[in-house]
Amino acid sequence: MSRPATLLFAHGGGFCKETWEPIIRRLRDSSLLQSASTRFVSFDFKYHGSNRDESVAPQIDLENPRGPRVHHPANDLTAWTSAEVLHQARALKNDSVDTPLIGIAHSMGGVCYVEHGVNSDVVTNFLVSVTLQRESSWPSRAAAETHFRNFKNFAAWDRESLDAYMKGGLVGDEATEKTVLACSPGIEASLYCHEWLCLTDQQLEQP
Repeated sequence: MSRPATLLFAHGGGFCKETWEPIIRRLRDSSLLQSASTRFVSFDFKYHGSNRDESVAPQIDLENPRGPRVHHPANDLTAWTSAEVLHQARALKNDSVDTPLIGIAHSMGGVCYVEHGVNSDVVTNFLVSVTLQRESSWPSRAAAETHFRNFKNFAAWDRESLDAYMKGGLVGDEATEKTVLACSPGIEASLYCHEWLCLTDQQLEQP
């Protein structure tokens, strides 16, 4: 039998750990992993899925109508996402020191843009503007699911993947008794207003 390994899955901005479920299921069934003892671990980042946090309201800045910005603690994207991944990784390594840990991730809020040929302000303006316009509240879970099943942006999604996203990405709001996005548009938009991560050539060359 091949050496055991742990796969740690990190979701993208505005999504949730459940979006990995269809992929994990397929990996479990894959003949490539039948001879290996593999552990699959996924988690919700802060402000997402089961870790929904609306305690601080996003502050929308419309001083420049063509370039709206959102101020929120989530702006410090690189710091808190890196800290959470490190926390998860350390916990797994402490649990099994000798087991290789392999990270698998979907871009968190578009952190990694193409370095050349893309104006960061243009990209940010677009992402923030579009995200703030997202529908985020429905009278019932059935209404919310109907919305996503008929929404053109999800038309190409595998149905199992969409179901997994709705499983963790939609929650009941006790205050309004409505179904809402676990990660609100305001908080998701704030992810795109983070400080840019700049790496040196030497850092980029690291494995």
